[in-house]
Amino acid sequence: MRRQVPVALILALALAACGSTDSAGADPGEDAAGQGTGGSPTADAGAGGALAGGTTGDAAPQPGGEPTADAGPPLPDLAPAPGDPCPAACARLSTCITETCGGASADFTAAADAACAHECGANPSLALQVADAADCAGVVALAGTSIGAPLVDGCPTGSDAFVHHAVCDVFGERFSTCVVERCANAAEYASTFTPAYARFCDNSINGGDFTEGQLNALISPNTPCNSPVLGGVLDSATAEDGAIRAFCDNGPAVDLQTCLDACDTVAPCLTQDTGYGIAQDPAVCAFVCLATNTLPAGVWACGAALPNDATCDTSLACLDPNAVPDGPLPECEVVAARVTACTLEQCPGIASVTEGHTLAARGACNDAIHGAPDTRPQYQAVTPDTPCDDPAMAAYVAAYVSGPDARICQDGPVNDLETVCRPACAVVAPCLPPEGDLAALRDLAACEYYCAQGPDQVPAEAWGCFIAAQSCPDAFACVQ
Repeated sequence: MRRQVPVALILALALAACGSTDSAGADPGEDAAGQGTGGSPTADAGAGGALAGGTTGDAAPQPGGEPTADAGPPLPDLAPAPGDPCPAACARLSTCITETCGGASADFTAAADAACAHECGANPSLALQVADAADCAGVVALAGTSIGAPLVDGCPTGSDAFVHHAVCDVFGERFSTCVVERCANAAEYASTFTPAYARFCDNSINGGDFTEGQLNALISPNTPCNSPVLGGVLDSATAEDGAIRAFCDNGPAVDLQTCLDACDTVAPCLTQDTGYGIAQDPAVCAFVCLATNTLPAGVWACGAALPNDATCDTSLACLDPNAVPDGPLPECEVVAARVTACTLEQCPGIASVTEGHTLAARGACNDAIHGAPDTRPQYQAVTPDTPCDDPAMAAYVAAYVSGPDARICQDGPVNDLETVCRPACAVVAPCLPPEGDLAALRDLAACEYYCAQGPDQVPAEAWGCFIAAQSCPDAFACVQ
Protein backbone atom coordinates (compact mmCIF):
# COMPACT_ATOMS: atom_id res chain seq x y z
CA MET A 1 0.00 0.00 0.00
CA ARG A 2 1.36 3.40 -0.91
CA ARG A 3 2.22 5.51 2.13
CA GLN A 4 1.27 9.14 1.62
CA VAL A 5 4.30 10.86 3.11
CA PRO A 6 5.52 14.37 2.22
CA VAL A 7 8.61 14.63 0.02
CA ALA A 8 7.75 17.54 -2.26
CA LEU A 9 9.24 19.89 0.33
CA ILE A 10 12.61 18.26 -0.28
CA LEU A 11 12.31 17.75 -4.02
CA ALA A 12 11.30 21.36 -4.51
CA LEU A 13 14.76 22.38 -3.39
CA ALA A 14 16.38 20.25 -6.08
CA LEU A 15 14.16 21.66 -8.78
CA ALA A 16 14.57 25.21 -7.54
CA ALA A 17 18.32 24.73 -7.72
CA CYS A 18 18.10 24.20 -11.44
CA GLY A 19 14.85 25.88 -12.40
CA SER A 20 15.39 29.34 -10.98
CA THR A 21 16.70 30.91 -14.18
CA ASP A 22 15.28 31.03 -17.68
CA SER A 23 18.61 29.91 -19.09
CA ALA A 24 18.14 26.58 -17.34
CA GLY A 25 15.03 26.05 -19.42
CA ALA A 26 12.59 25.79 -16.50
CA ASP A 27 9.75 27.97 -15.31
CA PRO A 28 10.64 29.20 -11.82
CA GLY A 29 6.96 29.51 -11.00
CA GLU A 30 6.16 25.91 -11.88
CA ASP A 31 5.12 23.61 -9.06
CA ALA A 32 8.14 21.42 -8.37
CA ALA A 33 6.42 18.61 -6.59
CA GLY A 34 6.81 15.36 -8.44
CA GLN A 35 8.66 16.90 -11.41
CA GLY A 36 12.11 15.88 -12.64
CA THR A 37 12.74 13.24 -10.04
CA GLY A 38 13.26 10.28 -12.30
CA GLY A 39 9.79 8.98 -11.59
CA SER A 40 9.80 9.46 -7.82
CA PRO A 41 6.26 9.61 -6.48
CA THR A 42 5.55 12.49 -4.14
CA ALA A 43 2.87 13.47 -1.71
CA ASP A 44 1.47 16.75 -0.48
CA ALA A 45 4.18 18.29 1.67
CA GLY A 46 2.79 21.37 3.34
CA ALA A 47 3.30 22.13 6.99
CA GLY A 48 0.13 20.21 7.71
CA GLY A 49 1.35 17.00 6.05
CA ALA A 50 0.28 13.76 7.65
CA LEU A 51 3.51 13.27 9.57
CA ALA A 52 4.75 16.83 9.69
CA GLY A 53 2.96 17.93 12.82
CA GLY A 54 1.85 16.44 16.14
CA THR A 55 5.16 16.01 17.93
CA THR A 56 3.67 16.22 21.40
CA GLY A 57 0.39 15.29 22.96
CA ASP A 58 -1.49 15.32 26.23
CA ALA A 59 -2.12 11.58 26.37
CA ALA A 60 0.00 9.81 28.97
CA PRO A 61 0.62 6.13 29.58
CA GLN A 62 -1.59 4.58 32.19
CA PRO A 63 0.86 2.65 34.37
CA GLY A 64 -0.63 0.16 36.73
CA GLY A 65 1.01 -1.39 39.73
CA GLU A 66 2.23 -4.24 37.54
CA PRO A 67 4.68 -3.80 34.66
CA THR A 68 3.72 -5.27 31.32
CA ALA A 69 5.61 -8.20 29.83
CA ASP A 70 8.23 -6.83 27.47
CA ALA A 71 11.69 -8.29 27.30
CA GLY A 72 12.73 -6.12 24.34
CA PRO A 73 14.37 -7.34 21.16
CA PRO A 74 17.43 -9.58 21.51
CA LEU A 75 20.79 -8.21 20.55
CA PRO A 76 21.58 -9.24 16.98
CA ASP A 77 24.31 -11.77 16.26
CA LEU A 78 26.50 -9.91 13.81
CA ALA A 79 28.73 -12.87 12.96
CA PRO A 80 27.89 -14.39 9.57
CA ALA A 81 26.20 -17.75 9.86
CA PRO A 82 28.02 -20.79 8.49
CA GLY A 83 27.12 -21.18 4.86
CA ASP A 84 25.35 -17.82 4.79
CA PRO A 85 23.83 -17.63 1.27
CA CYS A 86 23.36 -13.85 1.30
CA PRO A 87 26.84 -12.70 0.20
CA ALA A 88 26.68 -14.86 -2.94
CA ALA A 89 23.12 -13.71 -3.70
CA CYS A 90 24.03 -10.04 -3.28
CA ALA A 91 27.17 -10.51 -5.37
CA ARG A 92 24.98 -11.89 -8.15
CA LEU A 93 22.73 -8.87 -7.85
CA SER A 94 25.69 -6.49 -8.20
CA THR A 95 26.93 -8.38 -11.25
CA CYS A 96 23.47 -8.34 -12.82
CA ILE A 97 23.05 -4.62 -12.25
CA THR A 98 26.38 -3.99 -13.98
CA GLU A 99 25.43 -6.26 -16.89
CA THR A 100 21.79 -5.26 -17.24
CA CYS A 101 21.70 -1.62 -16.20
CA GLY A 102 24.00 0.21 -18.56
CA GLY A 103 24.95 3.54 -17.04
CA ALA A 104 24.18 2.59 -13.43
CA SER A 105 26.67 4.43 -11.24
CA ALA A 106 28.96 2.80 -8.70
CA ASP A 107 27.04 4.62 -5.97
CA PHE A 108 23.80 3.15 -7.27
CA THR A 109 25.24 -0.37 -7.39
CA ALA A 110 26.62 0.02 -3.85
CA ALA A 111 23.24 1.22 -2.58
CA ALA A 112 21.52 -1.78 -4.14
CA ASP A 113 24.11 -4.12 -2.62
CA ALA A 114 23.58 -2.57 0.82
CA ALA A 115 19.82 -2.94 0.45
CA CYS A 116 20.27 -6.59 -0.53
CA ALA A 117 22.50 -7.34 2.47
CA HIS A 118 20.06 -5.63 4.82
CA GLU A 119 16.94 -7.42 3.62
CA CYS A 120 18.55 -10.80 2.99
CA GLY A 121 20.08 -10.75 6.47
CA ALA A 122 16.59 -10.44 7.92
CA ASN A 123 14.98 -12.80 5.38
CA PRO A 124 17.52 -15.39 4.13
CA SER A 125 14.91 -17.02 1.88
CA LEU A 126 15.54 -14.09 -0.44
CA ALA A 127 18.84 -15.73 -1.39
CA LEU A 128 16.91 -18.74 -2.71
CA GLN A 129 14.75 -16.46 -4.85
CA VAL A 130 17.86 -14.83 -6.32
CA ALA A 131 19.42 -18.24 -6.96
CA ASP A 132 16.22 -19.44 -8.65
CA ALA A 133 16.01 -16.44 -11.00
CA ALA A 134 16.62 -17.69 -14.53
CA ASP A 135 18.64 -14.70 -15.69
CA CYS A 136 19.91 -11.26 -14.68
CA ALA A 137 16.69 -9.60 -15.80
CA GLY A 138 14.86 -11.76 -13.27
CA VAL A 139 17.36 -10.87 -10.54
CA VAL A 140 17.00 -7.14 -11.22
CA ALA A 141 13.21 -7.38 -11.30
CA LEU A 142 13.30 -9.22 -7.98
CA ALA A 143 15.51 -6.51 -6.51
CA GLY A 144 13.12 -3.78 -7.54
CA THR A 145 10.14 -5.45 -5.88
CA SER A 146 11.52 -7.43 -2.96
CA ILE A 147 14.66 -6.00 -1.40
CA GLY A 148 14.10 -2.29 -1.45
CA ALA A 149 16.90 -1.65 -3.93
CA PRO A 150 16.71 1.84 -5.48
CA LEU A 151 15.32 0.75 -8.85
CA VAL A 152 12.75 2.90 -10.64
CA ASP A 153 10.29 0.97 -12.81
CA GLY A 154 12.84 -1.82 -13.19
CA CYS A 155 16.48 -1.29 -14.04
CA PRO A 156 16.33 -1.28 -17.87
CA THR A 157 14.17 1.86 -17.91
CA GLY A 158 15.16 3.45 -14.64
CA SER A 159 18.89 3.00 -14.09
CA ASP A 160 19.74 6.20 -15.92
CA ALA A 161 17.81 8.08 -13.21
CA PHE A 162 20.77 7.43 -10.90
CA VAL A 163 23.68 8.46 -13.15
CA HIS A 164 25.98 10.82 -11.29
CA HIS A 165 27.14 14.07 -12.95
CA ALA A 166 30.43 15.74 -12.10
CA VAL A 167 28.89 19.21 -12.24
CA CYS A 168 26.60 18.20 -9.38
CA ASP A 169 29.64 17.77 -7.13
CA VAL A 170 30.48 21.40 -7.90
CA PHE A 171 26.90 22.43 -7.21
CA GLY A 172 26.79 20.53 -3.90
CA GLU A 173 30.08 22.02 -2.69
CA ARG A 174 29.18 25.54 -3.74
CA PHE A 175 25.67 25.37 -2.35
CA SER A 176 26.79 24.12 1.07
CA THR A 177 29.33 26.97 1.25
CA CYS A 178 26.58 29.46 0.46
CA VAL A 179 24.21 27.93 3.00
CA VAL A 180 26.78 28.53 5.73
CA GLU A 181 26.93 32.21 4.76
CA ARG A 182 23.15 32.48 5.10
CA CYS A 183 22.59 29.98 7.93
CA ALA A 184 25.20 29.88 10.69
CA ASN A 185 23.88 26.62 12.13
CA ALA A 186 24.89 24.85 8.93
CA ALA A 187 28.62 25.46 9.48
CA GLU A 188 29.07 22.27 11.49
CA TYR A 189 27.12 20.19 8.99
CA ALA A 190 28.46 21.21 5.59
CA SER A 191 29.58 17.64 4.98
CA THR A 192 25.92 16.57 5.27
CA PHE A 193 24.55 19.27 2.98
CA THR A 194 27.13 18.80 0.21
CA PRO A 195 26.36 15.21 -0.91
CA ALA A 196 22.62 15.65 -0.38
CA TYR A 197 22.38 18.64 -2.71
CA ALA A 198 24.67 16.92 -5.21
CA ARG A 199 22.14 14.07 -5.34
CA PHE A 200 19.21 16.51 -5.71
CA CYS A 201 21.09 18.00 -8.64
CA ASP A 202 21.70 14.55 -10.17
CA ASN A 203 18.03 13.69 -9.96
CA SER A 204 16.99 16.95 -11.60
CA ILE A 205 19.36 16.43 -14.54
CA ASN A 206 18.36 12.79 -14.89
CA GLY A 207 14.72 13.78 -14.74
CA GLY A 208 15.16 16.08 -17.73
CA ASP A 209 14.64 19.45 -16.04
CA PHE A 210 17.83 20.70 -17.70
CA THR A 211 21.03 19.32 -19.16
CA GLU A 212 24.45 18.88 -17.65
CA GLY A 213 25.75 21.38 -20.18
CA GLN A 214 23.23 24.00 -19.08
CA LEU A 215 24.25 23.64 -15.45
CA ASN A 216 27.95 23.70 -16.36
CA ALA A 217 27.32 27.13 -17.88
CA LEU A 218 25.74 28.34 -14.63
CA ILE A 219 27.83 26.79 -11.85
CA SER A 220 31.54 26.90 -11.05
CA PRO A 221 33.52 26.78 -7.79
CA ASN A 222 33.47 30.59 -7.81
CA THR A 223 29.83 31.26 -8.66
CA PRO A 224 28.57 34.03 -6.33
CA CYS A 225 26.06 32.99 -3.71
CA ASN A 226 23.68 35.70 -4.92
CA SER A 227 23.69 34.39 -8.49
CA PRO A 228 20.27 33.42 -9.84
CA VAL A 229 20.80 29.68 -9.60
CA LEU A 230 22.30 29.66 -6.08
CA GLY A 231 20.42 32.65 -4.73
CA GLY A 232 17.11 31.22 -5.90
CA VAL A 233 17.46 27.94 -4.06
CA LEU A 234 18.86 29.68 -0.98
CA ASP A 235 15.92 32.07 -0.88
CA SER A 236 13.50 29.16 -1.19
CA ALA A 237 15.22 27.00 1.42
CA THR A 238 15.59 29.74 4.03
CA ALA A 239 12.28 31.56 3.52
CA GLU A 240 9.84 31.80 6.41
CA ASP A 241 8.26 28.49 5.38
CA GLY A 242 11.43 27.11 3.76
CA ALA A 243 12.63 23.57 4.30
CA ILE A 244 15.62 24.55 6.46
CA ARG A 245 14.21 27.69 8.10
CA ALA A 246 13.67 26.01 11.48
CA PHE A 247 17.13 24.45 11.25
CA CYS A 248 18.70 27.84 10.59
CA ASP A 249 16.86 29.40 13.53
CA ASN A 250 17.17 26.62 16.10
CA GLY A 251 19.73 24.10 14.89
CA PRO A 252 18.96 20.43 14.23
CA ALA A 253 15.92 18.90 15.90
CA VAL A 254 17.71 15.53 15.81
CA ASP A 255 21.39 15.02 16.56
CA LEU A 256 23.56 13.85 13.68
CA GLN A 257 24.48 10.49 15.20
CA THR A 258 20.81 9.60 15.68
CA CYS A 259 20.21 10.54 12.05
CA LEU A 260 23.08 8.38 10.85
CA ASP A 261 21.96 5.42 12.96
CA ALA A 262 18.35 5.77 11.78
CA CYS A 263 19.37 6.07 8.14
CA ASP A 264 21.58 2.98 8.38
CA THR A 265 18.48 0.97 9.21
CA VAL A 266 15.68 2.79 7.43
CA ALA A 267 17.21 4.20 4.22
CA PRO A 268 17.70 0.83 2.47
CA CYS A 269 13.96 0.24 2.84
CA LEU A 270 12.82 3.54 1.29
CA THR A 271 11.63 2.26 -2.07
CA GLN A 272 9.81 4.56 -4.46
CA ASP A 273 6.38 3.40 -3.33
CA THR A 274 7.02 4.71 0.20
CA GLY A 275 7.10 8.25 -1.17
CA TYR A 276 10.65 8.66 0.17
CA GLY A 277 12.60 7.00 -2.64
CA ILE A 278 15.03 9.91 -2.97
CA ALA A 279 16.04 9.46 0.68
CA GLN A 280 17.20 5.92 0.00
CA ASP A 281 20.54 7.55 -0.61
CA PRO A 282 22.11 7.68 2.90
CA ALA A 283 23.38 11.23 2.39
CA VAL A 284 19.93 12.50 1.45
CA CYS A 285 18.37 10.58 4.34
CA ALA A 286 20.80 12.22 6.80
CA PHE A 287 19.98 15.66 5.40
CA VAL A 288 16.21 15.10 5.61
CA CYS A 289 16.59 13.98 9.23
CA LEU A 290 19.05 16.65 10.33
CA ALA A 291 17.91 19.79 8.56
CA THR A 292 14.17 19.51 7.86
CA ASN A 293 11.01 18.99 9.86
CA THR A 294 9.51 16.66 7.29
CA LEU A 295 9.06 13.99 9.98
CA PRO A 296 8.80 14.28 13.77
CA ALA A 297 12.05 13.78 15.64
CA GLY A 298 10.62 10.68 17.27
CA VAL A 299 10.43 8.89 13.91
CA TRP A 300 14.20 9.11 13.64
CA ALA A 301 14.66 8.03 17.26
CA CYS A 302 12.49 5.03 16.42
CA GLY A 303 14.69 4.12 13.45
CA ALA A 304 17.91 4.61 15.41
CA ALA A 305 16.67 2.25 18.15
CA LEU A 306 15.98 -0.63 15.76
CA PRO A 307 18.26 -3.67 15.88
CA ASN A 308 20.58 -4.20 12.92
CA ASP A 309 18.57 -7.18 11.73
CA ALA A 310 15.21 -5.37 11.66
CA THR A 311 13.12 -6.16 8.60
CA CYS A 312 11.89 -3.44 6.28
CA ASP A 313 8.36 -3.93 7.60
CA THR A 314 9.63 -3.02 11.05
CA SER A 315 11.76 -0.14 9.78
CA LEU A 316 8.96 1.39 7.74
CA ALA A 317 6.57 1.10 10.67
CA CYS A 318 8.52 4.00 12.19
CA LEU A 319 7.24 6.18 9.35
CA ASP A 320 3.60 5.20 9.58
CA PRO A 321 1.85 5.83 12.89
CA ASN A 322 -1.05 3.62 11.80
CA ALA A 323 1.09 0.57 11.06
CA VAL A 324 1.99 -0.78 14.49
CA PRO A 325 3.87 -4.08 14.41
CA ASP A 326 3.30 -6.72 17.04
CA GLY A 327 5.73 -6.95 19.92
CA PRO A 328 8.04 -4.39 21.55
CA LEU A 329 8.24 -1.01 19.80
CA PRO A 330 11.60 0.74 19.49
CA GLU A 331 10.25 4.18 20.40
CA CYS A 332 9.18 2.77 23.76
CA GLU A 333 12.84 2.20 24.63
CA VAL A 334 13.38 5.94 24.24
CA VAL A 335 10.16 6.89 26.05
CA ALA A 336 10.85 4.57 28.99
CA ALA A 337 14.40 5.80 29.55
CA ARG A 338 13.29 9.43 29.43
CA VAL A 339 10.26 8.90 31.67
CA THR A 340 12.42 7.20 34.29
CA ALA A 341 15.07 9.94 34.17
CA CYS A 342 12.45 12.67 34.56
CA THR A 343 10.60 10.77 37.29
CA LEU A 344 13.86 10.43 39.20
CA GLU A 345 14.21 14.23 39.26
CA GLN A 346 10.88 14.52 41.09
CA CYS A 347 11.06 11.25 43.00
CA PRO A 348 14.57 10.37 44.27
CA GLY A 349 13.03 7.38 46.06
CA ILE A 350 13.09 5.32 42.84
CA ALA A 351 16.89 5.58 42.57
CA SER A 352 17.41 1.98 43.69
CA VAL A 353 14.81 0.55 41.28
CA THR A 354 15.33 2.56 38.09
CA GLU A 355 15.89 -0.57 35.99
CA GLY A 356 12.54 -2.00 36.99
CA HIS A 357 10.90 1.40 36.60
CA THR A 358 12.18 1.59 33.02
CA LEU A 359 10.80 -1.87 32.27
CA ALA A 360 7.40 -0.84 33.61
CA ALA A 361 7.40 2.40 31.60
CA ARG A 362 8.36 0.50 28.46
CA GLY A 363 5.54 -1.95 28.97
CA ALA A 364 3.03 0.85 29.58
CA CYS A 365 4.18 2.59 26.39
CA ASN A 366 3.80 -0.59 24.33
CA ASP A 367 0.36 -1.24 25.78
CA ALA A 368 -0.77 2.33 25.13
CA ILE A 369 0.29 2.29 21.46
CA HIS A 370 -1.05 -1.18 20.73
CA GLY A 371 -4.32 -0.20 22.39
CA ALA A 372 -4.63 3.10 20.51
CA PRO A 373 -2.37 3.18 17.41
CA ASP A 374 -3.33 6.76 16.62
CA THR A 375 -1.41 7.88 19.72
CA ARG A 376 1.87 6.53 18.39
CA PRO A 377 3.16 9.88 17.06
CA GLN A 378 2.97 11.28 20.59
CA TYR A 379 5.37 8.62 21.80
CA GLN A 380 7.57 8.81 18.71
CA ALA A 381 7.99 12.52 19.39
CA VAL A 382 9.94 11.78 22.58
CA THR A 383 13.72 11.90 22.16
CA PRO A 384 16.59 11.35 24.62
CA ASP A 385 16.73 15.13 24.99
CA THR A 386 13.03 15.87 25.50
CA PRO A 387 12.85 18.34 28.43
CA CYS A 388 11.23 17.05 31.59
CA ASP A 389 8.94 20.10 31.60
CA ASP A 390 7.66 19.32 28.09
CA PRO A 391 3.86 19.06 28.50
CA ALA A 392 3.65 15.48 27.25
CA MET A 393 6.63 14.34 29.31
CA ALA A 394 5.28 16.08 32.40
CA ALA A 395 2.01 14.20 31.91
CA TYR A 396 3.83 10.87 31.63
CA VAL A 397 5.79 11.56 34.83
CA ALA A 398 2.72 12.74 36.73
CA ALA A 399 1.04 9.44 35.91
CA TYR A 400 3.80 7.62 37.81
CA VAL A 401 4.40 10.07 40.65
CA SER A 402 0.70 10.17 41.54
CA GLY A 403 0.18 6.48 40.74
CA PRO A 404 2.40 3.44 41.31
CA ASP A 405 5.34 5.54 42.57
CA ALA A 406 3.33 7.58 45.09
CA ARG A 407 4.48 5.68 48.18
CA ILE A 408 8.08 5.43 47.01
CA CYS A 409 8.18 9.14 46.28
CA GLN A 410 6.89 9.98 49.75
CA ASP A 411 8.94 7.65 51.95
CA GLY A 412 11.24 5.64 49.70
CA PRO A 413 10.74 1.94 48.90
CA VAL A 414 7.98 0.48 51.06
CA ASN A 415 9.82 -2.84 51.30
CA ASP A 416 13.58 -2.84 51.72
CA LEU A 417 15.29 -3.80 48.49
CA GLU A 418 18.18 -5.82 49.96
CA THR A 419 16.48 -7.66 52.81
CA VAL A 420 12.98 -8.16 51.40
CA CYS A 421 12.45 -7.50 47.69
CA ARG A 422 15.58 -9.04 46.25
CA PRO A 423 15.46 -12.38 48.12
CA ALA A 424 11.65 -12.61 47.77
CA CYS A 425 11.77 -12.02 44.03
CA ALA A 426 14.56 -14.54 43.60
CA VAL A 427 12.09 -17.16 44.87
CA VAL A 428 8.76 -16.06 43.42
CA ALA A 429 9.70 -14.56 40.02
CA PRO A 430 10.64 -17.89 38.37
CA CYS A 431 7.29 -19.32 39.54
CA LEU A 432 5.16 -16.79 37.71
CA PRO A 433 3.50 -17.83 34.43
CA PRO A 434 5.32 -16.81 31.23
CA GLU A 435 2.09 -15.39 29.76
CA GLY A 436 -0.50 -13.02 31.13
CA ASP A 437 -0.53 -10.02 33.42
CA LEU A 438 2.17 -11.29 35.78
CA ALA A 439 4.62 -12.43 33.12
CA ALA A 440 6.65 -9.22 33.24
CA LEU A 441 7.39 -9.83 36.92
CA ARG A 442 9.50 -12.84 35.96
CA ASP A 443 12.20 -10.25 35.30
CA LEU A 444 13.91 -9.73 38.68
CA ALA A 445 14.30 -5.97 38.20
CA ALA A 446 10.59 -5.60 37.43
CA CYS A 447 9.65 -7.79 40.40
CA GLU A 448 11.87 -5.76 42.75
CA TYR A 449 10.33 -2.49 41.54
CA TYR A 450 6.84 -3.92 42.09
CA CYS A 451 7.82 -5.06 45.58
CA ALA A 452 9.30 -1.65 46.40
CA GLN A 453 5.94 -0.02 45.58
CA GLY A 454 4.28 -1.95 48.43
CA PRO A 455 1.33 -2.87 46.20
CA ASP A 456 -2.04 -3.38 47.89
CA GLN A 457 -2.54 -6.55 45.85
CA VAL A 458 0.22 -8.34 47.81
CA PRO A 459 -0.04 -8.31 51.65
CA ALA A 460 3.12 -7.00 53.32
CA GLU A 461 3.70 -10.27 55.14
CA ALA A 462 3.62 -12.21 51.85
CA TRP A 463 7.06 -10.94 50.84
CA GLY A 464 8.64 -12.49 53.91
CA CYS A 465 6.68 -15.66 53.22
CA PHE A 466 8.12 -15.79 49.71
CA ILE A 467 11.64 -15.70 51.12
CA ALA A 468 10.95 -18.78 53.25
CA ALA A 469 9.16 -20.72 50.50
CA GLN A 470 10.83 -23.93 49.41
CA SER A 471 8.83 -24.44 46.21
CA CYS A 472 6.49 -22.65 43.86
CA PRO A 473 3.38 -24.14 45.52
CA ASP A 474 4.71 -22.83 48.84
CA ALA A 475 5.21 -19.38 47.29
CA PHE A 476 1.68 -19.30 45.84
CA ALA A 477 0.29 -20.31 49.23
CA CYS A 478 1.69 -17.05 50.61
CA VAL A 479 -1.02 -15.04 48.86
CA GLN A 480 -3.97 -17.38 49.32
